[in-house]
Amino acid sequence: MERIQTGKHNRPVTDIKIISTTVFKDPFEEAAEKKANEHILKKEEEENAKIGKWYSNPQGDQSETFKEGVGKYLDPSKKQLGKRGAPLDFGTITNETKTKKIP
Repeated sequence: MERIQTGKHNRPVTDIKIISTTVFKDPFEEAAEKKANEHILKKEEEENAKIGKWYSNPQGDQSETFKEGVGKYLDPSKKQLGKRGAPLDFGTITNETKTKKIP
């Protein structure tokens, strides 16, 4: 089929006839086998999902948020300590603006 000349519109100049075919692997047999083993695969997926949850999140799904945005999982009642054991002080953010007097 690849060696036959084509015409103006990329169509074969002569007619192509398929006389015989050979099926190397029956796709319907594979589908029937897959469907028969579907319940076994489903059970394995459930077991794998349980294992994956435990390793990726050993504390479970009980994540508590204390505020919105960055640091939402940090408990404000627990004091954060720096490298030398002193509490961290990040200061406060205010909306105050300073004005300069122009002479």
